[in-house]
Amino acid sequence: MMELVEEGLFDKNVSFEVLNRKTLMTTIQQIKGEKKILRTGKPILDDKGEIIFVVTNDRDITELDNLRSHFQKIQVLAKEYISACSILLL
Repeated sequence: MMELVEEGLFDKNVSFEVLNRKTLMTTIQQIKGEKKILRTGKPILDDKGEIIFVVTNDRDITELDNLRSHFQKIQVLAKEYISACSILLL
């Protein structure tokens, strides 16, 4: 994973954060290009409470993020339209 971050394929590594903090972590990661993923890392512990490995779960949220941005633009346009209509009615 460290090599992938160094090569710029990922902007950060949630697995290293889990290893350092020894707790469940969720982060949004930028993947090379326009992709965004929601990555969750969960430490798996042995009987002594030591991390033996980290399980990660990735969800592509690129389209969700695009829809959120589009929705915000529509909200701004709707407010401008309502404001313009209010002025015309006065």
